[in-house]
Amino acid sequence: MAGPSKKAKSDIALTPKRKRTFIETWKTQFPWVRCVDDIMFCEVCREYPSIADHSSKLYEGVTGSKRIETLQSHESSKYHLLCIQRKEVTEKGTGPMFVALKKQAENMDDQLKPMFNTAFYVAKQKLPFRSFEGLIELQEKNGIKMPTQYRNDKGCKAFVQAIAEVEKDRVSEDLKASRFFALMGDGSTDISVTEQENVYVRYVKDGLPATEFIDIMAVKSADANGVLAALLEALHHVDLTDGDIKKKIIGCTFDGASVNQGAKGGVIVKLRELLGHVLISIWCAPHKLELSLLDATKATDFIDIVEKGVDPIYRFYYGSGKRRREVNAISAVIDEDPVYFSAPCGTRWMASRLRAYKAVIKNYNSVILHMEEASNRKTDEGAKCVGYLKVLKSAKFVDGLHFMVDVLEVLANVSLAFQSNDLFIYDVDVKLCEARIKLEGLKHNRGDVYTAYMATCKDGKFDSKSNGHITSLKGTGIPETVKNSFLENCVKFLEKRFSFLKDTPFSDFHVLDPRNVPRSDAQLATYGDVQVMNMVTHFKSVLSEEEVIIIIIIISIYIAPFTKPKDALQWEVTKQKVIIKRHRLKKTKTGTGC
Repeated sequence: MAGPSKKAKSDIALTPKRKRTFIETWKTQFPWVRCVDDIMFCEVCREYPSIADHSSKLYEGVTGSKRIETLQSHESSKYHLLCIQRKEVTEKGTGPMFVALKKQAENMDDQLKPMFNTAFYVAKQKLPFRSFEGLIELQEKNGIKMPTQYRNDKGCKAFVQAIAEVEKDRVSEDLKASRFFALMGDGSTDISVTEQENVYVRYVKDGLPATEFIDIMAVKSADANGVLAALLEALHHVDLTDGDIKKKIIGCTFDGASVNQGAKGGVIVKLRELLGHVLISIWCAPHKLELSLLDATKATDFIDIVEKGVDPIYRFYYGSGKRRREVNAISAVIDEDPVYFSAPCGTRWMASRLRAYKAVIKNYNSVILHMEEASNRKTDEGAKCVGYLKVLKSAKFVDGLHFMVDVLEVLANVSLAFQSNDLFIYDVDVKLCEARIKLEGLKHNRGDVYTAYMATCKDGKFDSKSNGHITSLKGTGIPETVKNSFLENCVKFLEKRFSFLKDTPFSDFHVLDPRNVPRSDAQLATYGDVQVMNMVTHFKSVLSEEEVIIIIIIISIYIAPFTKPKDALQWEVTKQKVIIKRHRLKKTKTGTGC
């Protein structure tokens, strides 16, 4: 019999595969199946996630072709039958069988709690899911009764996914209940060199600021449109509608990348256009702090000398286990701690740079002795050590290294404070003021590290540990005038980089700082009136008239306790002040004066 013609074969090849859709009559045969937005899933399994098999297709949801075979297979699966049993018992709700199964379910929940905690620990510590089974066995050896189910990497994945869903729902509920929230984004690159955007939100919950991670989104294009699309998609993942987003976003924070801060087409500009109302944008404070120091170092030569000594040491030892063994052997001989060098340019620049400088000071003797021995070798390594020793034994390097540790100690503490979840906007200026005062103080009284260095360095002989291992330094240290000029530049550029805090509405937030509240009735009578009106005016496009009135009342009540009223009469006076302020605000809103 002749086969099909070539044309017929071509027609067959071009015929698209038929997509199998959901058939409504399946609900009669399988009453637990549902199909919403073209996603077919098992309603009962999703109702009892602690029992269901999270790896099941019908738990995750079938988005492609829908087949009856999938439903038939799921109907007879072990965990689906357990979910059906739980549902039937729960609906009946009476009888000895119900009581027995309810108790069994409660026992199962109690046994699953340590497994959930273990899975959370695995995810938190970035451990592989394969380690889950070993951790379960360890707990059993310690006398903790663990269930026989979910003991493998798939079980761990199911627990982590369940925890993630619960956390996502919690954040979603918090954001929907919040009147406003701020959006934070930071770009990163994963191991496949794919651009990603880490998305966070910050809002007020129970009167306290809360910062929550939302998602890591792949950026289709690294321009402003691509980043903005990734941010909005992340917010959609926590069930926020476009309407919610436009009503609730009141602030945003990004780093200084031009794609974010661009004045014409940056992410912030496009976000303002999308929202159509006032949006406070803040340049990442720890990043601004880092840039302030970089501004101050551009005009200072001795910083380059310090960098040329610190960075090569880290690279020299980090890439060679042999060198680390050699230098640690020397440390053991001279009775010092094992050598360890920290990366000088970590994510948190200030703290990582400070750790790197401290590591060089701590291991200075061991490094010098090791490099002196290695410099005698007729190899490339020996030639490198000769060059490194010229820097490490220069008086300018050692002097500048100890001086910079004291400076970085001040700035690193500010950087860590800026990364705190409990940071309020008015705390930024307070921390900066403290830093400026300490930097000014270093001009007159050097820090502890530099003072200790001066006590152990006499006539070019440096004994870093005061243990007799003396290194002869070449040249002279850094002039005091250069150090003081550097400190002055630090203060100047801190003020310049954070000058936006002097503008409205940032400058008005200080009235909310309890430390600024006056104690006398005369000052308290008008305290904060101007600042509150400035804030209300600034945010009037997103506030209703009722909210404006509530804000002034709440702020007045917030301020009042700090005056510490001594008796009922003074408290009555405080309440009258609130009424007066509310009256002033109403008159201002109606245009009848103030």
